[in-house]
Amino acid sequence: MKKSLIDHLQGKPSAVRWVAAVVLVWPIYAVRYALIGVLICLWLYHAPRVAMLTWSTVTNVEHYPNKKRTPKKSQPWQKLDDFDDVRVRVSELTQYPKQ
Repeated sequence: MKKSLIDHLQGKPSAVRWVAAVVLVWPIYAVRYALIGVLICLWLYHAPRVAMLTWSTVTNVEHYPNKKRTPKKSQPWQKLDDFDDVRVRVSELTQYPKQ
């Protein structure tokens, strides 16, 4: 936009070019820098609190594990335990009574 405006105003008097630059180009830059400044200010305002919250959560998880939760077995071990359980039950059912 700025390049097309400059190309369009090349033949115009310098006062008209200056007014067009002040009215059209400078506000665009002002809004752009204002938005960037607002984002930086918000980041600086919230970043320390977020960092502290994250740090406290990580330390709580490391120091105080959830003891109510039973540890989950890996899938191969669980399948092996299930197979052993079935094998024991079948062997109990198929045993002949001792005489």
